[in-house]
Amino acid sequence: MATFYQSDVILKKKPAKLESGVCIVQQRMLFPVRAALADNDIIEALVLPADHVIVDAIIDSDDLDAHNTPALAYNVGLMTGVVGLKDLNRTVGAQLYSGATTGQAAGAVRPTLRTAFSILPSSVDRSIGIQITEPPATGVTLTAASSFVKNRGFWEAGVAYALGDFFYLADGRRVLVTTAGTSGTTPPLEAFGAAVFGGTVTDGGVTWTMSDPYIALAISYRSMS
Repeated sequence: MATFYQSDVILKKKPAKLESGVCIVQQRMLFPVRAALADNDIIEALVLPADHVIVDAIIDSDDLDAHNTPALAYNVGLMTGVVGLKDLNRTVGAQLYSGATTGQAAGAVRPTLRTAFSILPSSVDRSIGIQITEPPATGVTLTAASSFVKNRGFWEAGVAYALGDFFYLADGRRVLVTTAGTSGTTPPLEAFGAAVFGGTVTDGGVTWTMSDPYIALAISYRSMS
């Protein structure tokens, strides 16, 4: 059975990461995938504000299909219904990406469809969603819940971390202690940001493992008013 997910941006748990130029705003969400994606799953990802049009987009992700012959594909586009309404009867278009296969291997891609840049403005806010059109042949093996023992809240320098300690990065992913030890003097934020799912980061005597695969979407838009 399909599942309807919502990003933290939609749930308003955290604001979208915004970068603004003279006339263009970029909005990005990162969704940690904590259950293997299934056919027709929907992720309500971002909001295209009223009277705005998309001028660019990029989707990036970890490898979300571990099979030798991966199958994962998804559409990305405008959603029907009211922003924030959690309802599987809502549909997702394919204006930005149709049958995208980026999730078959870690990577990033911009739209190649003309329709991505010809979405007309609307008088109401609209959701941008991701819908699985072909489930992964083998969904990624997630870190077992029993591996997470103690949430340390945040990284600290010179602290003795035990096996199973973890904390959440600012983007929502979890990093887990897989080799106990004492952390270094400076946070390895760049290494955390660059690490893929299952990758490790050495921090003094600690080994952290990236424990949540992700899919992320960014859109850039401008006002038509």
